[in-house]
Amino acid sequence: MTLHAVIASRLSDGVVVFQGEGGWVTQLSHAVVTDDEQAAKSLLDRALADAVMAVVVEPYLIEIQKSDDSARPYWPVLKREAIRAFGPSSHPEFIKSG
Repeated sequence: MTLHAVIASRLSDGVVVFQGEGGWVTQLSHAVVTDDEQAAKSLLDRALADAVMAVVVEPYLIEIQKSDDSARPYWPVLKREAIRAFGPSSHPEFIKSG
């Protein structure tokens, strides 16, 4: 089972955001997650509409997996998205909280 979420950058401040139920959220744990390919495509289509309206920039689907960490129930499969979601990997002081 492949899980997907939509990631983008918020145009107003460049913050990495995820598509949530009622809009864009800053935490992957609050993102809409689906294992259905058609639902994932619908999420992306909705995100692309927000990009046209200049709310977000470059939305795309990411593959995620479930995590044993209750604070971070999902984790991106690719390291690039993990860094975007949770912050730099160089020093704990710079990791996003939440």
